Amino acid sequence: MISGIILWIIFIALSALSDYWIIEKKKILIDEGGHIFRSIMRIIAGIICASMGSFGFGYGLVFMLFEAASFWLLFDGLLNLLRKKGLLYVGFNSTIDIFFRYHFPVNAEKIMLYMKLFTVLLSIIFLILI
Repeated sequence: MISGIILWIIFIALSALSDYWIIEKKKILIDEGGHIFRSIMRIIAGIICASMGSFGFGYGLVFMLFEAASFWLLFDGLLNLLRKKGLLYVGFNSTIDIFFRYHFPVNAEKIMLYMKLFTVLLSIIFLILI
């Protein structure tokens, strides 16, 4: 399981570096087709990392919840740091960023951080309990 987590963190860092290069160096926004392709690649990588342990199906599902939550937390923060934005910066292009900006215009950054931390902590608790 530890090797799966390490591999997953490396994958998150590479994803953030890739998006940084596309956004800042090529100066283009990521189109829907590219977003869908990258999402499929993240799902495949997540399945590979989750399958590195010899655990049951339920544990694998909870581990994938942890992967999704940790990706959300670490990817955004790393991408923001690479782009020299604030660590909690909420952008204007991502669907989830737009959702938080629209529904929580004053405290979008804080609320989004709390949601990320809550999701990661909840998935860790589930991993421990299973």
